[in-house]
Amino acid sequence: GQFFFTQQTTPSIFSVFACLAHFLIKLYVDFGEDQYGNLRLYVKREDMASYLGVTIESIIRMLKSFEKKGLIRIEGKLLKLKDISELRNISTGFKF
Repeated sequence: GQFFFTQQTTPSIFSVFACLAHFLIKLYVDFGEDQYGNLRLYVKREDMASYLGVTIESIIRMLKSFEKKGLIRIEGKLLKLKDISELRNISTGFKF
């Protein structure tokens, strides 16, 4: 796929995007998806932010960025991973 980050992206921002991508994949692997392809486990944006050590605003921006790139789909509280392969590429090298 296309390289997700621009040249202006700093290493710290890259690692936060990688961390979020890894977190979403981990939710997918650990809890699976429902019959419509949405993640089975709902995690509040606030809880994601707390777990990943970033602000809620940062989580919202990153999720919107992932959605704009076609990696995920968000409908209300539902979240679907649309391009797991690219999310894995983004998260490469990151482990909890």
